[in-house]
Amino acid sequence: RRSTYFSEIIDEGGPKPVFQVTCEDDLSRPFRGSTATGAWTAASQIVNTQRGIRINISGPHYFGLSSEKTRLIIEALPGADKCTKYKPHGAAEAAAAAPALAEH
Repeated sequence: RRSTYFSEIIDEGGPKPVFQVTCEDDLSRPFRGSTATGAWTAASQIVNTQRGIRINISGPHYFGLSSEKTRLIIEALPGADKCTKYKPHGAAEAAAAAPALAEH
């Protein structure tokens, strides 16, 4: 049986975001982590146990953070330059692409 999972990045006012994965079948039981991989690892442990298998999950991939479009949109956001630990991959491209990406 397939299930749908929702990936959220939550700002709780702290220095880092909280990554949350929630299964559509049990919205009262979200899996949270300080990283995308941490949240998805917690969620996948349930699936691994239920199915008796081991799946490796890339948190950034499942959150969409490895997508070029997503990266460009994030880098173009107001205040993105305040993320001092983030190394931009293409700030100039992000600024140029922001209007076009907003249309999609």
